[in-house]
Amino acid sequence: MDGHGRRDLTWALGRASQRCRQATFIQGSVEDLEFREASFDVVTMWNVLEHVASPTEILARLRPWLAPEGRLFLSLPNAGSTTARLMGRRWVLLLREHLWYFEPATLSRVLHQSGFETMSTRPSAVTFSIRHALAAPRSTGASPARSPRA
Repeated sequence: MDGHGRRDLTWALGRASQRCRQATFIQGSVEDLEFREASFDVVTMWNVLEHVASPTEILARLRPWLAPEGRLFLSLPNAGSTTARLMGRRWVLLLREHLWYFEPATLSRVLHQSGFETMSTRPSAVTFSIRHALAAPRSTGASPARSPRA
């Protein structure tokens, strides 16, 4: 990871560029990037939103960069999932580096506040060892929040 907490994904960008030669891939912080309005048809943020200081500000900043019919695709932990509720403090995605925890309803509210409309949501599987999750209480200093500080 670099000094700002972002991973160096040079290898991933290289591989993506090889697999999808007609696309342009950019790595960087939303705060540091500048683009004209309607520059993109698609923006993806895989496991990003739970790590930023102000999710609403980040989303509002990138909203104008999307074309009128553009799409934002997000992937982030669901603090309202059955697994999260059952595991409580032992939930494997309850991590120090996560500043925010969202449930579908709170994520939809943050998206709406930032100028987006939630079109669909779907769960994705996260594989983990039950033995690992139950081994010891996690002392993360974090707790799942039902409502982001937006």
